[in-house]
Amino acid sequence: NPSMDRIQKGLLDGTAREVMDLTPLHEKGSHGNGSRMFAAGPVTVDEKGHVYVAVGGSLIVLNPSGSSVLGVIPLGLNDEGDSIMITDVVLGEDGFLYVSTLHQLLRLRTKAKPMSVPTNLIPPQRTQ
Repeated sequence: NPSMDRIQKGLLDGTAREVMDLTPLHEKGSHGNGSRMFAAGPVTVDEKGHVYVAVGGSLIVLNPSGSSVLGVIPLGLNDEGDSIMITDVVLGEDGFLYVSTLHQLLRLRTKAKPMSVPTNLIPPQRTQ
């Protein structure tokens, strides 16, 4: 299994750790119709390390350690009164946060800048 080989070679430590349990946020009813059916969705990170995670019809903004919620960005309800389903979240270089849903592309002005990711990465050589 190639992914296990990567874990064993130290690219990943193989242990997933919970950063924050998002269930209590959803149960407060701030994400649409209060349905118990939800899933945390797409995630993006800004240059300061703030984490934006989709939960129900809202984006939750967490501090870099994930220990506290800095804000909630409600995106609304669909025509049936249910929370919209967020399919992707991206911080653009142009000062906007782009959010795609099943039927829309939303653009919200933001002061947050995307995390800088080096583009000159050299992939590790595969050993035979």
